[in-house]
Amino acid sequence: MDPPVEHRRHKRFAMTSRAAKLTLFRETESGPEQEDCILLNLSYSGMGFRALRPVQEGEERRFLIDLQAPVQGLVRVKALVRWVRRAPAGFWDAGAIFVESTKGWLGPGEE
Repeated sequence: MDPPVEHRRHKRFAMTSRAAKLTLFRETESGPEQEDCILLNLSYSGMGFRALRPVQEGEERRFLIDLQAPVQGLVRVKALVRWVRRAPAGFWDAGAIFVESTKGWLGPGEE
């Protein structure tokens, strides 16, 4: 059996063992809500995360990423959800690519 084809352009860094906080902003009928999520991995162009409630594939969502040591800072991003799947204990795992960011990630082609 052939190994799965890797579609990512940039290496992903595991974030579950690092000090990082991810907040998802949702617009609801009763107004804006914030939901704490788990940042699973991060790259120059996207992230993987675990949410308590499902997000929909193809929708754009706003997030706040609070990175701590060794890279410190708050980053606001708008991300396009590319995939979603059920995770253990009633959570939802998702992958998203960055559409906008308040901070450059110093990826290829960035100064």
